[in-house]
Amino acid sequence: MRSTLLQAGRVGVVVALVLAVGLLAAGCSSCNSCNTCATNTCAQPCNTNPCGTCQPAKPVCEAPCAPPAPAPCAQPGCGPFPANAKPGEAWCCVWIPPTYATVTKQVCKSPERCEKEWVPPVMETITERVMVECERVNRIPVPAVFETVSEQVCTCPEQVNRIPVPAVFQTVEECVEVCGARTEWQKIDCPPADAAAGKSDCYALVTIPPVFEKRQKQVCVQPETCREEIIPAKYETVTKQVCKQPETCREEIIPARYEDRTRQVEKTCGYYKDIPIPAVFETVSEQVCNNDGRWEWKLNTSCAVPMPAATNPCGDAAMPK
Repeated sequence: MRSTLLQAGRVGVVVALVLAVGLLAAGCSSCNSCNTCATNTCAQPCNTNPCGTCQPAKPVCEAPCAPPAPAPCAQPGCGPFPANAKPGEAWCCVWIPPTYATVTKQVCKSPERCEKEWVPPVMETITERVMVECERVNRIPVPAVFETVSEQVCTCPEQVNRIPVPAVFQTVEECVEVCGARTEWQKIDCPPADAAAGKSDCYALVTIPPVFEKRQKQVCVQPETCREEIIPAKYETVTKQVCKQPETCREEIIPARYEDRTRQVEKTCGYYKDIPIPAVFETVSEQVCNNDGRWEWKLNTSCAVPMPAATNPCGDAAMPK
């Protein structure tokens, strides 16, 4: 696509150059009287020197020589006329087309990238012992053990009868003080001496002894007592069930039960692995201009060049030597 556009652009440039050369040529060839001493017969003013290469008009026309032909304008594409041109040679302004070469190159079709690839985990099968039933203890009741025993049972306990024994009394005599001893004043007869003195009443403090009398009384010589009469206990033989061993529980241990089971375990974890994807290149060919197109002067040997006839009435002898 690129080479096609480049080639189309170059063709457009060539066409534009050809048109420009044609216009310049038409401008230099019209109104040739502008470059001579003849009267301008053109309807429009002449460009006295449109190309910049025409000889300026001489102020005074030389007679009887014919005016020199104006020098043609140089082709704009080819540049100035060739300097090594000789009379009688025909030189053509030729378009040399550009030359192209096919060039191959590596074009990146897909850039280098990195992709993630999931690596699944690696599983393995393992066998292991698993306890399916725990150890347990069964409590088994053991009944009590009884035995028959005989024993003497007191049906009537020993009794004690208390028989009262009356007290023993004895009659005894004893002196009992009826009146206690006392003192009292009693009138006494005074002696004659005292009577002579005129004293007629005399008293004396007299001690009167106590008065006793015999009395009888019952005296307990032996107090009342009790006589105990023991009645022995009564026994009889009875039989009964006696617990020789009380009720208990016997523990029976049932061991745990195991089984071999298999299961899948993860040996290595899954992960994402980086996979580098190299760039993808492809070889493409394209036309590359190795020489640009150009205008060039070429000697045309097959073109007949008309030469003007020489006007020499004098002949060759008249030519200055």
